[in-house]
Order: sequence, then structure tokens, then C-alpha cells
Amino acid sequence: MGIYRASQGTLDKLNKSATIKIKMRKDKKMNREILKPQEAADYLGISKVTLYKLLKNGEIPAKKFGNQWRISKAILDKFLEGGER
Repeated sequence: MGIYRASQGTLDKLNKSATIKIKMRKDKKMNREILKPQEAADYLGISKVTLYKLLKNGEIPAKKFGNQWRISKAILDKFLEGGER
């Protein structure tokens, strides 16, 4: 949950019956435990095509939901350490 600040001038312009809507943007660099393929490829420093080859060959364990892969960041860390191959 983020903290939002407004200037006093902005607050003065709002009346008591005003509704404030705050839309939080997704931070693409968010620290996530489960990654999408592009995020995983970026994390490993490889192309998405190379990542898909590793996934299809079983060199990197992952789950496929329908046609969408999801990869555990912890598994990628093990892969980088040489533990998964």
C-alpha cells in the first residue's frame, strides 16, 4: 500500500463531498515471486525464445496454465546457481 501526498492547495480545492479515486499503477519492476516469461527472460539475461526452449526441454521447471507459462523466481535462482539442469 502506498502513501499519497497532496499539496495543501489541492486539498483546499476539494470539497467534503468530493470523491477521490486513486489508481495504482503496476510497477513492472515489482519484486514478484512468480514471473511471466518475459520477466523471467529479463531476470536471466536471455532472450524469450531461449527461455521457451529451456522450458520446453524441462531444463527450467515451470507451470503452464492454458497457454501461459509461469516461472518461480526461486527456481530461476537455483538454475543460475547451477542446481537445475
